[in-house]
Amino acid sequence: MNIILQKTGEIVARWFGPGREAHRLDRDAATIIETAMATASSSKIRATALRVRDDLETAHARGGEDPSRYGPIIVHFKTQHREARRRHDDTALTALTLIIIYLRAETIGVTTEPARTRIDDFISEWTQV
Repeated sequence: MNIILQKTGEIVARWFGPGREAHRLDRDAATIIETAMATASSSKIRATALRVRDDLETAHARGGEDPSRYGPIIVHFKTQHREARRRHDDTALTALTLIIIYLRAETIGVTTEPARTRIDDFISEWTQV
C-alpha cells in the first residue's frame, strides 16, 4: 500500500509540482517571444522589450528582494493584461504576458531559470536595437 501511495505522490508531483510549472512557464515564454518576432514589426518588438524591462524594474523596486511579495504585483499586471486584451493592444498584451511569466517564475525559484533567461535574452537583444 505504501508503494502505491509513494508512486501516486510522484505522479502528482510530476504533473502539478514546481518542475511542471517551470516547464510550462519556459514553454509559454518561448511561444510568446517566437510569435511576437514572427508577427510584429521590429519597432513593436523593441517597444515590447522596453516595456518588459521598465515594468520589471518597477515590480522589483516595489517587491524588493523577496519574491513572495510579488503576489499583489502580479495581480496588478493581470488587470492591465485584461485591459490590453479588451483594447486589442498586441504590444502591451505581449509585454504584460512576459512580465507575468517572469514574476511567477521568480516566485517559484531556481527551477524556472530557463524561462527567466529566455526573457532576459529577449530584453537584452531588443533593447539594443
